[in-house]
Amino acid sequence: MSHGRIMKMSHSRSPSDPGPPKMLPGMEVPMASYNDSEKQFLIWLHSVSVKFLGLTDTKRICFLDSIISLCGSKELTYLTELLPNLVYRDFLRMLPTEVSVRILMMLDEKSLLNCCLVSKYWNHLINSFREVWIHMAKRVGAKILAEPYVPIHKYKNLFIHSTYLVQQMKNRSAFEVMTLEGHMGRVMALTQGRDLVATGSDDHTVRFWDIHSGECVKVIHTHSVSALQFDDIFVYTASYDNTAVCWDIDTGQLMWRYVGHISAVFSLDARRDLNLLVTGSADKTVKVWQLDSGILLNSLSDWHNDWITHVKILSCSPRQDGAEIDILQGRTLQLVSVDRQGCCFWTISNNENIDVSVTHTADWCINVPSDRQNSGISVCTWNKKDRCQSISIYKTETIDNKCVPRHIKSLSLPTDLPSKQTVLGIGQKFAVFMVDEGYSRVVIVDTHSCRIMCSIPVPPYRPTQNGSSATLGNQDWLDGFTEGNRTGLFLALCLKDNNIMLLKWKDHLT
Repeated sequence: MSHGRIMKMSHSRSPSDPGPPKMLPGMEVPMASYNDSEKQFLIWLHSVSVKFLGLTDTKRICFLDSIISLCGSKELTYLTELLPNLVYRDFLRMLPTEVSVRILMMLDEKSLLNCCLVSKYWNHLINSFREVWIHMAKRVGAKILAEPYVPIHKYKNLFIHSTYLVQQMKNRSAFEVMTLEGHMGRVMALTQGRDLVATGSDDHTVRFWDIHSGECVKVIHTHSVSALQFDDIFVYTASYDNTAVCWDIDTGQLMWRYVGHISAVFSLDARRDLNLLVTGSADKTVKVWQLDSGILLNSLSDWHNDWITHVKILSCSPRQDGAEIDILQGRTLQLVSVDRQGCCFWTISNNENIDVSVTHTADWCINVPSDRQNSGISVCTWNKKDRCQSISIYKTETIDNKCVPRHIKSLSLPTDLPSKQTVLGIGQKFAVFMVDEGYSRVVIVDTHSCRIMCSIPVPPYRPTQNGSSATLGNQDWLDGFTEGNRTGLFLALCLKDNNIMLLKWKDHLT
């Protein structure tokens, strides 16, 4: 009797009596074709199999223990090779490939990497499908490459690198920390640009700091500062003394003062190319000024019910007659203003015709100056009744010479994100918030999955109504992580001890 035929029969299973000995399970030919010795063995084996199937589970185990104890090394080696094929089932091999890919895409980051270590087959399968690594790279915040064909290993490396980066961001090891000391009073506003950070304080100074060295490179003696903005020539400050001022950066000289508000000025937006300055105040008015003279051009009122914390010039049409004395004559100016409960879009035509559109009112809202995805305006709102918060994104259109906000989409924010936080920026992939709830932290939210990707602890900072006490540096990464878009300043923050903290991206993450 051949060993192959006996071996094939020895592990065949039958749920009941295998039947008469004319044709036993596992036999490839009728019993009559075997010799007498082989027939006796097969009949005996059949009898033992029938009796084994009639035993209880406990007795079957005792029977197997007894048989195994009698086996030699050759038999045990055979069992070692045989049992994995009987006990374990490789479901990825058994399922259609499309189903296997869908299952893999549902795994978390750690589980997927562990699956690569299960077997050569699993490793080959996982690393053969671009969709798996594209999906995982997107989920951890990577920006998908725009090239028509990208090797799979690049997406895998981008996924691994982004996963590692998020973990380092959480424990702040992705950043170099720098503390700027020098102000003698509360630092209430800061902004950044041109490798510089500008800070304004209650000590009546504006200081310019080099981002790379942390040195104070310029001090300008001003008034108390609630908000500021600068370009390559001037720095513009809003103040609690009810005015705004333009200062020459090189000389520190006061160039123009903008007087007209009857309460603190909390926000401003200067456009030197348009020769315009817009300010928003606690007196609930928006005022438009000629930048290079300080002349008040227009005052917008009667629509806001609270302090105006943000203003921004959206557009201004070219002047039709360059000889006009009034800078707004023959032009159409579009701007947006936000208080803590509403958002207004203004259209001023020929400095006389004024139209306003109110997007909505809420229990609380704050404006993000721009949305990188749609070049529009984003407003974060908190609804106390429904206990929910969201970001509404608008893009402005000009219809019949009027600025009309068009709602693009809304993003529901995670329920575990505290309400009334400060929004620092929003991109195609991430939105960034400053949260102060007894301890301070930077929260990064995935705008696609609406889940918190990362929470970065920071020292106690000084929250302000207009959110001017925190600013982001380079914002390219808000559209997704790449190898080269994390450089320079990540965050600048006004601390409660009158100092400024800078978080800068490390050149090489370790």
